[in-house]
Amino acid sequence: MKQRDYISSRFKKQYKLRSCIIFISGILYLLVLGKYSVSVDQSEINKLKLVLVIAPKPNFSNVPKSLLLWRNALTLSGGKVLLLLNLPSDRSVAAKAGFLVDYVRESHNGLPLLNSIIDATKKYDSAIVGFCNSDLEPSLHDVHTFFEYVLSESWAENWRKGETEILSSDPMPHSDAWLIVASRMDYQNNFTDKKPHKAGGVDFWLWNHAKLGILGLGESTPAFRLGRPLFDNWLTAMAIQLRQRHIIDATLPLNVMHKNHERLGQLSSWKNRTLRSSDEDWLQNTRLAKTRVCIQRLCSRYRGGIGTACEAPFYLENHMGSTNVYNYTQIYVRKRAAPMPCPRCNHCYVQLGEQKLASPY
Repeated sequence: MKQRDYISSRFKKQYKLRSCIIFISGILYLLVLGKYSVSVDQSEINKLKLVLVIAPKPNFSNVPKSLLLWRNALTLSGGKVLLLLNLPSDRSVAAKAGFLVDYVRESHNGLPLLNSIIDATKKYDSAIVGFCNSDLEPSLHDVHTFFEYVLSESWAENWRKGETEILSSDPMPHSDAWLIVASRMDYQNNFTDKKPHKAGGVDFWLWNHAKLGILGLGESTPAFRLGRPLFDNWLTAMAIQLRQRHIIDATLPLNVMHKNHERLGQLSSWKNRTLRSSDEDWLQNTRLAKTRVCIQRLCSRYRGGIGTACEAPFYLENHMGSTNVYNYTQIYVRKRAAPMPCPRCNHCYVQLGEQKLASPY
């Protein structure tokens, strides 16, 4: 009996000690996080015109150059870049470089979750919000010119009244909710060998009325894994099919670059079926993409080969100014704006240099 009491007493002491250690560790952890947190006043948030969310790869000692270019472009247009980072060291570096900082939910393997990114944008309802893949390199002039156009009164007027010829055939002409999508320009060594991305991927999204969600219905976005395929085409396809926003392809005026590189991490090659079959994040994205989506009695289903930027009902095209620089943009209607299989988009963009959209429709 005494031995049992001794064991019980010893167990209680160990339990109390362990509880104290956990409690103290939690307090210290919160203090450390607080040290690297960025407190932004709500009045300052309301002043922002643009907020672009990016979830970069962690563990950097200096902010990558591409992120600094995005920061500069947004600053010129009265906006901010919001970096989603969890490591205190990364958050500290980003905050000192003038970025907004927030946390991001991740998969077990450390990949950012799409629903976490969309949730982060909903805090900035007074601004135009967006997100893009973290390995894009923006052209400061092109991106700034594009943002200035989107912020202009002429752009807002296009979607406010819905009385122009542009919107005459749109299924929702009296809505001012829109979503801009764009693919990238791929290059191997330098920008001079750039070519429009033709593999169907979408890399950039920008929209208004943030609280409505990216699809325009205040929905909760599925937890797709960034860094794995299908989430980009699924997102674009759902937006086109649900028809709660005007969808506009801005691939050419944005002109964002992407250097071709090998895949990093566990899944080094997306073409390797053996690796794909055992990759948890790949399999989860596949499951989510095949799920039928119903929001407020509006239903859609994704199928392979749809959801590319070149399926958007509208597109933006650059026009050459007097200084031989593309300095303003115009909206056009695609003659056939309907979801269609488009796995490689060869018919969407002509060869680089002509800087116009092909018209196969």
